[in-house]
Amino acid sequence: MASSAAFLRRACIPALTVSLFLAGLAVPAAVAGPGVQPAETAPTVEPSPGGAVAEPGSEAAAQAEAKASGEKVVVDSATTPTDLTVANPNGTFTRSISTLPVRMETSGGWVDISTDLVRTVEDGKTVIKPEQVPVDVTIGAGGSSTMATIDDQKGHSITQSWPFGTLPEPVLEGDTATYRQVLPGVDLVQIAHQTGVSQVLKIESAEAARDPRVVQMRLFLDADNAQLGQSAEGTLTATGDDTGQVELRTTGGQWWDSSQQGASATDPGTTGLTRPFTLSLGQDGDKQTQVFGMSEILDTPGLQYPLYIDPLWHQDRTSYVFVDTAYPNTSYWNGQFTDSTVNVGYLPAYWAPDGVQHLARTYYQFEGKPFDTSAAIITARLSALETWSSSCTPTGVASWITGNVSPSTTWNNQPSLTMRTDIASVAKGYSSACPAGTVGFDLMAGKNILLNSTKWTIMLAADNELDSSGLGWKRFSNVGTLDVDYNRNPYGPAIDSVQSGRWTDVPWDSKYVTRINKPKLSVFAGDPDADGGNIEVDFSVRPAAGGANVFTGAVYNTSPTWKSVSIDWGSTPALAEGDYIFEARALDIWGGISPLMSFAFSVDTTAPQPPVVTSKSNNLSPYNVAVTDYTDLYNEPGKVPYQFEISNSFTSGREMRASGFIYAVSELQQVTPPATVTCQTPPTKEFIVLCPETPKVVINIGTVSKTSYLSVWAFDAAGNVSGETYRKSNPKTVSLTVLEPDPVRSVEQLNLFGGAVWKDIVTTQASGEQRKPTGTCGTEDATGTTSAKALQLGAGAKAEYPSRAVDTAENFSMSAWVCPVGFNGSIQSLITQLAGSTPGAALEIDEVTKAARLQAWTGASSSHIVKGDPLVAGGWRYVTAVYDKINRQLRLSSTSGTTVTTWVIAASQNNIVSAGSTQKVVIGQSMTGTQQFTGKIYRPMLTKGMLTTAQFDSVQDAFMNADGTEKTGLLK
Repeated sequence: MASSAAFLRRACIPALTVSLFLAGLAVPAAVAGPGVQPAETAPTVEPSPGGAVAEPGSEAAAQAEAKASGEKVVVDSATTPTDLTVANPNGTFTRSISTLPVRMETSGGWVDISTDLVRTVEDGKTVIKPEQVPVDVTIGAGGSSTMATIDDQKGHSITQSWPFGTLPEPVLEGDTATYRQVLPGVDLVQIAHQTGVSQVLKIESAEAARDPRVVQMRLFLDADNAQLGQSAEGTLTATGDDTGQVELRTTGGQWWDSSQQGASATDPGTTGLTRPFTLSLGQDGDKQTQVFGMSEILDTPGLQYPLYIDPLWHQDRTSYVFVDTAYPNTSYWNGQFTDSTVNVGYLPAYWAPDGVQHLARTYYQFEGKPFDTSAAIITARLSALETWSSSCTPTGVASWITGNVSPSTTWNNQPSLTMRTDIASVAKGYSSACPAGTVGFDLMAGKNILLNSTKWTIMLAADNELDSSGLGWKRFSNVGTLDVDYNRNPYGPAIDSVQSGRWTDVPWDSKYVTRINKPKLSVFAGDPDADGGNIEVDFSVRPAAGGANVFTGAVYNTSPTWKSVSIDWGSTPALAEGDYIFEARALDIWGGISPLMSFAFSVDTTAPQPPVVTSKSNNLSPYNVAVTDYTDLYNEPGKVPYQFEISNSFTSGREMRASGFIYAVSELQQVTPPATVTCQTPPTKEFIVLCPETPKVVINIGTVSKTSYLSVWAFDAAGNVSGETYRKSNPKTVSLTVLEPDPVRSVEQLNLFGGAVWKDIVTTQASGEQRKPTGTCGTEDATGTTSAKALQLGAGAKAEYPSRAVDTAENFSMSAWVCPVGFNGSIQSLITQLAGSTPGAALEIDEVTKAARLQAWTGASSSHIVKGDPLVAGGWRYVTAVYDKINRQLRLSSTSGTTVTTWVIAASQNNIVSAGSTQKVVIGQSMTGTQQFTGKIYRPMLTKGMLTTAQFDSVQDAFMNADGTEKTGLLK
């Protein structure tokens, strides 16, 4: 290097120093400090949404273990030689990043690097090695010329030898080995480092300096699997034969004398300035040599002895640099031409060993993986050891975040300044009154830069660089530490629901609407730091067109577990119809804020107009006209289907077009549709939902009585249904009047089995009505005048009709007066029409509700069921049931006293199984002989066709004989 590079600093690394550091070596990381325990196996933690259980060594695993143990736990997966993250019991994390490797990985895990020298035996010989470093460093134990060997454990090594005979046994102290009087008045001092070893020659006097061996100082070099060379900058390199890359290199040579107070083999003293000299590659016979430019040193006027000379081999690093106005174009990258300390501030020329004024700045550069995108920094601090100051008078040192530095960084080529983060007024290391100590700088002003980078550069500079007093000149260690406390921000909330909201079309590609103008709002929220305390979820709603929030609210102190969190609208004024933005975010106890969730929705409280209903059946009068009443003078109920067209009556304006229609066929003029309906709503009772792709649809219906009513509603995407009392208008209802002739039916004899008998009973009969049974359901004889017989059934008893009564795939009707003795928690079969390997249809008593029910089978394991109210043990109840094929309805009615109640279920489009002509009817049991009914059955009926309420009454005349007695059997 050119001599004009002048005086450079050095501390902690010796004076005739030859220091070997491996270029590009991956140095393992140190163990956690006191009170920190490594994470063991992965504890089971609650999975995040869509995520898996925490992996061993992960943040989540360490966090769970820290919470359980109450101790800090290392995040093993994040550990590197320079980077250590620990999980804290309070749910936060602390990450410490160093500019130098401080730990290494061994077969037993991560351990602290220790450069203390120890004697050990290898291959029967005593050698000296650093206690724990990531490279294979061996220092000569004396008795030979070998000084040091450094092996990068990748097949490249360099051995340095003393050219002037055998070395004495060294004196060991910590990381330093001192070889006394290797030449008269000259000591050799070797110092171990994290990735190599350095040598310093201590020349005690001018007489010793005149020794020709000192004047022509050189060291023998022997490279294995590497070629030695000299760079344009004047440094020596070792390039791997197999890699073609520089594996080792030296810095420029440096020296200092004793003119600065405190100078020693490991420290240039006070101001920390050193001076350069030239190193070159030479040849001595068959040996390559490292040649010292001693004339540059010994010809300097006013030398004060001892004199210290230090050429340094080192590992390539990207950790620090300082810049100096005294040599504005010189790069001091990673200690080039300097010792292991760095300088800050102004030094007057009269204080400087080189007689030149200095203004210095220092840059620490940290590298590591970026923080997780969910991380929220709580504190961030740079720590650096101040080793010397000009006095005990504190002066300001400012910390700045800057652009990145590189080997080309000089005073005249500095990175841009991004922001100043802190000022520390300090003075440490001048004397015992203000001893050396660590100085901290707050970096929170630049936390967003720290979050979003993989390389962080922080500059230290005098707060007042114009202060020429020299009191601002300071020395810091070249090792800086970046400590960051962080937690992870809560998850960004995800929409759960806006009360009663729904999509108008394809989810996320259409509008989301609700008919509720004071809706409950729900989001999914949680925190990945599940053990880090409860969270707050803030809600707000604002107009989509802009303007202030119309609703704000918060749910406080809620569990961090991912779950639905809801807030009621409360007393906030109702929303007007329109478009809105629902926003939510979560906050944790550390001030972490989640991403903002925004969700657009609309409020629509206006129902669509009732649809238009038009007959399309030519057997209805009038034909193809939208009127209120239609008539068919030729067909009875359930006989033929009728076509009607339902069309959308949408006009314009904010009112939304109908999304679909609801229709029902009933003998009642007024029926109430389901409170909530969508296009996915299945048939419910007698109500059918249709969502055609066009504005109109044609339906086929049948009549259910002499006068039947078709009621049709339109509903929109918000769920508004035309005809609701708080909405608009009424449903569109039309009547259909058809014939109701008196059906002709016959009573067929039954075959009795297992003790089934016809038992006398007492009946009553009001004027104009059919007979009604009275009395008990048991086997005891009736008291009073008997006028009819009921089928008495008990254990093992049944009655059969030997052939088909109805084809269950077509319209059919069944009824009976039923009087159960009791209920046993099992189904009780009343009337069953078989249909091959399964029943076709059965009138039964439900095992749970004790109600009469009609069950119709669509396959071996599928059926439809309609249930009524519970029956009463010991009481008579008249039950009727109908299968309406055209309307796909099962209807069941039950009469108690003078009250008739009807239940309807709209069956699916699957057909009921068909009963063959030879399939029998079983009364009192199932087809397998189980489901025993115990009690009495009076006037059982199973007949084809769909009877109306009036017809169920009139057909019972078939049970009467002309003389007023009754027939027994099955009416079919």
